[in-house]
Amino acid sequence: MATPTLPAKTDIFVTGVTGFVGKVVLEELLRRSDELNLGRVWVLIRKKRGQSPEQRFAKVATSRVLAGAAPGWQEKVEIIGGELSQPACGISADERARMQPHLTHIIHCAASVEFTLPIADAAAANITSGLNVLELARGCPNLKHMVAVSTAYVNPASRRPMPEALVPMPFEPEEVYADILSGRADEKALMAITGHPNTYTLTKCINEHLLNQRRGDVPLTIVRPSII
Repeated sequence: MATPTLPAKTDIFVTGVTGFVGKVVLEELLRRSDELNLGRVWVLIRKKRGQSPEQRFAKVATSRVLAGAAPGWQEKVEIIGGELSQPACGISADERARMQPHLTHIIHCAASVEFTLPIADAAAANITSGLNVLELARGCPNLKHMVAVSTAYVNPASRRPMPEALVPMPFEPEEVYADILSGRADEKALMAITGHPNTYTLTKCINEHLLNQRRGDVPLTIVRPSII
């Protein structure tokens, strides 16, 4: 098999661009376009409430954070329709074939920060979606780096200091994830034994462990912002 030709430009896949963090990431990538030798930013957006990905991105484009972007910046943005909680991130095979050979970096910002979601819904948004992005990364022959955005609060309040390491869990994350998917998990019992105050921080913590366990040869960095 022939070795894939390395991209001449930096092409970056970004999730969560309709959210606050994703918008800021997009703005910074565009502002540093020359420094990064930026080719395209591929943004994954799902349909929502009858709005197409393109319609939802139109609202992103008019946000204040992008008001100072250089003229013509939208030419560097490629909108990809999908659904992160679905296999292959809900991206069609044709679209993946068109996109993946170009990708050099992935920044996974998308998450649900609703603290009261039932654990199955929180897991779909914060665990399954992250693992699907990891699998997408595995299919990118020229990938240099994947960044997964987590949260500082994977560390329960009872744990101080907060080292740059996975938070120890009193159970096997793979087994608990399987229990969540099957509907067997008791979210109150899980939060009681880990010290997490809500399903958001619990599922983000489990996601960190599963990303690390399944990463294989994907060059992965997990970052943990605090309150934004």
